[in-house]
Amino acid sequence: MPSPRPASIALPPDYLSVADYDAAEETAYCDLPNRIIEEGQPFLFDRLNYPTRVRQDAAVWRFADTMHETRFANDVTGRLGGLTDEELDLCLTINRQVRRMSTELYGRPAFTTGSLIRALNVFRHIRWLYPEKGAVVLEIGPGCGYLGALLMMTGYRYIATDVTQGFYLYQNHLWRWLVGDGLRELAGDAASVADCLADERVTGIHLPWWSYMTWFRDRTPVPVDVVTANHMLCEMSRLSRRYTMKLTRRLLDGGARKPSFVFEGWGYDLITSEYEAYRGFRWNGFAMRHHDADITVFEPVTEPFRDDPAVRDMVWAYMRSRGPSEPPKPFPSVLTDKAGDWTERIAAGRAAIAGRRVHGLDSVVAALKEVLGTDSLQTPNEEFFAFLEHTE
Repeated sequence: MPSPRPASIALPPDYLSVADYDAAEETAYCDLPNRIIEEGQPFLFDRLNYPTRVRQDAAVWRFADTMHETRFANDVTGRLGGLTDEELDLCLTINRQVRRMSTELYGRPAFTTGSLIRALNVFRHIRWLYPEKGAVVLEIGPGCGYLGALLMMTGYRYIATDVTQGFYLYQNHLWRWLVGDGLRELAGDAASVADCLADERVTGIHLPWWSYMTWFRDRTPVPVDVVTANHMLCEMSRLSRRYTMKLTRRLLDGGARKPSFVFEGWGYDLITSEYEAYRGFRWNGFAMRHHDADITVFEPVTEPFRDDPAVRDMVWAYMRSRGPSEPPKPFPSVLTDKAGDWTERIAAGRAAIAGRRVHGLDSVVAALKEVLGTDSLQTPNEEFFAFLEHTE
């Protein structure tokens, strides 16, 4: 049974409230041209009527675990092949804190399974590619925020931006709860990202969409080492995706380490094909250096892009081979521009995981149930889906 809705809640003063976010956004609207406002909206979510905004702080709990419903078991077993001791400890710690946070802030307990477990895949790959502590990661569209939580908890410096009010609020609450004053919230704060990074006490920087969409005006170098944007590149509007690729290409030039754009999935291709997203990368100075079913890596390059008709025809044939109800297939590996040490690092990381003791699904489920004090790990969204599966 769902927990009773609290009559009212009062967030601590250092947590971003609905009123605070909406007021900062309204102020930003006064200074933005229509085209920037247009491109700073949740393009596909709006078309699908997916709820992205809340009116009350107590409703933010809805964003604790969403968009990866029913994938938990398959991801633990198939995609991840089990969890290491450290990964399981991180998952238990985050769930323990999410339970406490949601009970205290929203008046109802929540937890995370699918969203947190899926974030572990990208987390693994970033650690294999950037094992040095202090590497700067920029995430565009963090969703429930668990990749950021994993990175900040293990020594990375993290910058994030999101166009959806509800997810943005949950990200703020989660990260503030986990890292405290280590989070610099820029909704309503005019500080620059560069100034925030100069403060060694800052672990995470939270950038609202209106600041992200005007970041191109700031010529101050920002040392970003890796950019990630998962499950959403095909879901952006054409101009928003072009903006992201042009901006991140500039930001990666300031990184102290070998820079890259790393992501797990291209997103729902209802409005944009994967090839169009790939082509956008290439036109904006990136080359694909690694691709497989779990991760894709683009690297900034100087060589010009030539839109090869043979490659284009091959990809469009691949796209047309998919029926309207078929799930997306892996993007063709033939588009990898050339092999590099990215693949070697990933292969070494996967081999290391395979050679270590890992916790299988039963072990992970048992540990989570014990920490959460529950007999079921079914989320409210999954409860709804379970009902639908038996009504055809």
